[in-house]
Amino acid sequence: MHADTYVSVKRFPLAFSPKLPDGWRVGKPHRNAIAFDFVCSRWMDDLVIAAPGADRLRIFVQGCDVLLFGEMTKKSGSFTYRIDRGDWATGSAHCADGNMRMVELMAEGLDPDREHKLDIFPDLQPDQELRIECICVAGDPALVSIREE
Repeated sequence: MHADTYVSVKRFPLAFSPKLPDGWRVGKPHRNAIAFDFVCSRWMDDLVIAAPGADRLRIFVQGCDVLLFGEMTKKSGSFTYRIDRGDWATGSAHCADGNMRMVELMAEGLDPDREHKLDIFPDLQPDQELRIECICVAGDPALVSIREE
């Protein structure tokens, strides 16, 4: 009745990457939120935080669907991304009322038989940041890596 896309999944926490691009650092999620279920520090591991002017984050994925998971704050800004040489898309991590979880479905229906390149570019003003906890990939083989090209 349905495809078995979500039988194989991978949650790749970015804070454990051996090397992050310039302008990115490991940090903790906030302990406050706009609603009880959005208290990110209760269920979110360390995350990576991009500062204004940070380099692009390049991630290689193999699977069908790609999701970005992180934290939205009052200080969070926007980002642009694309997969392979596809169209650019824009996401926002800004939450005017407080802190909450960020979920961005970046791609669906990718060819799982080949590796795809995901580029994330922070688009931040001087007082903003971007907070990403992990990349999630669904669909066999559900692989994720950060490495030099």
